[in-house]
Amino acid sequence: MKKLRSLLILFITSVCGVCAIVYIMYNSLQVANVGENQNGDDRGLSFRDLSADSNSAIVSCECGVEGILRNLGNVSIKTNDILHTSIHINGNADFASQASANGWPGDGTERNPYIIEAYEIDANGGSYGIWIENTCVWFVIRNCKVWNATDYNTYPWGTGISLANVTNGTLENNTCSGNEKGICLNWASRNNTITNNNCYGNEGEGIYLLDATNNTITNNTCSKNRGGIFLLGSNNTITNNNCSNNSDGIVVFSGVPPFSSNNTITNNTCSGNSYKGIYLFSSPNNILTNNYCFGNGYGIVVVSSNNTITRNYCLNNSCGIDFNFATYNTITNNNCSGNSEYGMRLSFSSTNMILYNNFHSNIKYAIYITNNSTGNTIHYNNFWQNNRVGKTTTDSKSQACDEVGGNFWYDITTHRGNYWDDWDGRNWGIRTAYSIDGGAYDKYPLLEPVYPNSWKCETPAISWYEILLLASILVLSVSVALIAFQWKNKNRKQK
Repeated sequence: MKKLRSLLILFITSVCGVCAIVYIMYNSLQVANVGENQNGDDRGLSFRDLSADSNSAIVSCECGVEGILRNLGNVSIKTNDILHTSIHINGNADFASQASANGWPGDGTERNPYIIEAYEIDANGGSYGIWIENTCVWFVIRNCKVWNATDYNTYPWGTGISLANVTNGTLENNTCSGNEKGICLNWASRNNTITNNNCYGNEGEGIYLLDATNNTITNNTCSKNRGGIFLLGSNNTITNNNCSNNSDGIVVFSGVPPFSSNNTITNNTCSGNSYKGIYLFSSPNNILTNNYCFGNGYGIVVVSSNNTITRNYCLNNSCGIDFNFATYNTITNNNCSGNSEYGMRLSFSSTNMILYNNFHSNIKYAIYITNNSTGNTIHYNNFWQNNRVGKTTTDSKSQACDEVGGNFWYDITTHRGNYWDDWDGRNWGIRTAYSIDGGAYDKYPLLEPVYPNSWKCETPAISWYEILLLASILVLSVSVALIAFQWKNKNRKQK
């Protein structure tokens, strides 16, 4: 049996390159269409002249190569995936009708959804592979491969799988490649789940949401597209996706109201994108947390207001986090390190809170403020060896630059600023304690780095100046007490 398995696998792969895999399971021969040729197109196998009493079959590959399987005996041949034409469903009644005609299981309820699975769909240059619209029944589309939907001039714009005005849908474990867009949710589509899909090599976006709300986009891989995930909508959750090697990784966009707001973008990996890892444009009140943005043109770009950006890792980009025309954002507990230019840059951006962030080994400034950016609060951050400076530097270079002024580099109430690893420990409490290029200064540098448990943080380490002050007060108090004691004893002796 092992010898037969090896011979058959060798034969099929020699006929079709890497087009198929052959499995021997007792008395059956199973051929699964799971491989690809060198051009990245799926190729299946077909069989002819196969009968119950035949000992051989002609096997054909879509790439045009044929071969012969001999001495099959009574083995059976089964293919997993089913070639299918493009699917268009409009309305609940149409869904029920097509489910019946195609033998799809389920009845459209939450406990028993319709299931469309294991289809291979070549859209043949049309505008869609699977297009479902105007439904509220429950359904699942899974384990399908959809490609070659490239007509972007005709709705739904060359999309592998498109949901329009749809609720209660689930797309899982599908592969969408070589389309204009991989997966698209639009026109008030809501309460859908898009999970574990692979959207790669599409001309536009891997996953595209337009006027879509309350959807969950999770554990998808979007690579080698123009854009990984594009979102115009509110109250969506985008989590645990890998958006790498695109032009942009994740884009949250608004043009005119209603804005894209109240979205949660968390635990995503955006790497190797030529422009931006994550991009917020005119999109307020969103949460970006625990995202890994490394090796992009820019890690995170914010052209928006009132967002919370926390615990993100922006490493080895040209700029870690870039703010343009951005106001009232809260930026906390991020790590912006190893970037080839700036850890963080602010341009035309005011009244932002920049607290408890780490900046390490950025080639230029850790924070660079320019172009009318005022009223920003910059407290309790840690700066290590940015702008090629460190503890041993003596050339008066600074780790940050504020070309504008009017920003707050220390807390005037608590007398605490930021930790700078090149601070020499002198002049605490006056303007020359730590000079920032451009004319700003930190009067109250911290003696130790800040490691908060939350963005509100524990009280930062007490400075050496405060220690000396307290020690001096203590020594003075003890001295006064001793003098008073000796004076009393002397008066007693004289009496």
